[in-house]
Amino acid sequence: MDKLRKLLLPLILVSFVFSIKVEPWFPVVGQKVKFKLSNPKAYSACYDIVWDFGDGTQVHANYLQSTRDGVVHVYKKPGTYIVKIVRYRCQTSTTSALVPYPTPEKARFTVKDDRKIDTKISVKPWPDFDITFTLVNARKPPIKWNFGDGTVQTSGATVNHKFKAPGLYTVKAFDFEGSSGFPIETKIEILPDIRELTWSPEVPRSGEIVKFEAKNFISSVVKWDFGDGFSKTGGTKIAHIYRKHGYFTVKAIDLKDNRVFQKRIVVKPGEGAAIDLTIKDIELYFMENNKKFVVVPLGTKFLSATARIRFEGTGLLQGFWTVDGAAFSGFNLNLPPKKDFILTVNSVPASFPGLHILSLKLVKPRLIPEMDIEIPHIFYFVSRVKRSIETQIKVNKNTVNITWKPLPTASIYRVLVGKNLDEIYKKRNKGLILKNSYNARISLKPGKYTGIVLAEDINGTPLTSSEFISFEIKDEGREK
Repeated sequence: MDKLRKLLLPLILVSFVFSIKVEPWFPVVGQKVKFKLSNPKAYSACYDIVWDFGDGTQVHANYLQSTRDGVVHVYKKPGTYIVKIVRYRCQTSTTSALVPYPTPEKARFTVKDDRKIDTKISVKPWPDFDITFTLVNARKPPIKWNFGDGTVQTSGATVNHKFKAPGLYTVKAFDFEGSSGFPIETKIEILPDIRELTWSPEVPRSGEIVKFEAKNFISSVVKWDFGDGFSKTGGTKIAHIYRKHGYFTVKAIDLKDNRVFQKRIVVKPGEGAAIDLTIKDIELYFMENNKKFVVVPLGTKFLSATARIRFEGTGLLQGFWTVDGAAFSGFNLNLPPKKDFILTVNSVPASFPGLHILSLKLVKPRLIPEMDIEIPHIFYFVSRVKRSIETQIKVNKNTVNITWKPLPTASIYRVLVGKNLDEIYKKRNKGLILKNSYNARISLKPGKYTGIVLAEDINGTPLTSSEFISFEIKDEGREK
């Protein structure tokens, strides 16, 4: 009779239809997966059910675990798995047996892992480099982070960390509120910080140009402090002149991570009085109209200009006036301990018709673009005729319309428009060329502009010009 029951029990269980529920259906590595039998009645007499999770692991579970509570398992690797019941032990009226299940219940599902740790840094970091770590596709924050340097903290899916020493570190992120036993990992190498400050010459003198370089900085923009009261934000290469000798602490701040690098520099005494003179500002204008542009007749000997120089200290001011970059008049004088000085030049050259640029070039004190003021320049037009061009301007949306009265001797009109006077001077031989036409219609992008109209004879020889005209093309889209 017992043998008959053993033979009939599997047949009785096979008559039921079973299925296995998987929660969640697409788990990730390290996530708890719960399995349940969806037809509890079929196993109501069973107290030992053997589950096979498809990864080489089997467990024994009782009736309540297999039906109501669920059997929990964690997968260590991604892949497609088949979970099934392989054996069971059920109680009959007289006996029970752990027997194979003839038609095993199965559930096929996939364990994947699209999580990863991302840093989004384009350079090899060094100590104290602020690194942002993100656990991409995190399932259940907060995340427990282990940075491999003794630092463990719990925070969100994104966290910042600074390593204090060079080395190769393994960073681990524990998902599911830090309870996952299978962390997501990444390795990061922290290199020695090779950023440094250098300069040449190694032992500079006061009044001498010193060239500094911030080597291997991350940012191309560096905040400089030369230790003598002068500071500037510029590139990784910059020049400076120390007005006095002594010991100075040079600082350079890498604006990528705001780390400060500093070195002490020794500046020996230099030669010449110019080391005690600092130019603060220069303003140029023509004496005829106190403006920065004038039209003068060809051959005039009465064109004069003035430079108002603001300075500190005392010393030698040496240099020369230039027209179109060529020197024509020099100066060499000691400035007294005042704040302002007026330098005047007479008989500015007016022998060649056309547009010209007037400026200064200083020999002492030496100025360099990286640290000192820029010397300004002003413009004048040498005219072959007494009359200048009278213009009218009208702006309509993105178009400027310039009109002027014709000149009897002019055949060609050249219209120049630019962002500033320098731009116009550079393209003085180009521009919009009109023959026997007295109207120019030009389309421009939004911005502020300056323009001028030049008149030429039939051979292209400059005759005269208009005054500089200023106007603005407004961005109507932004105004709305």
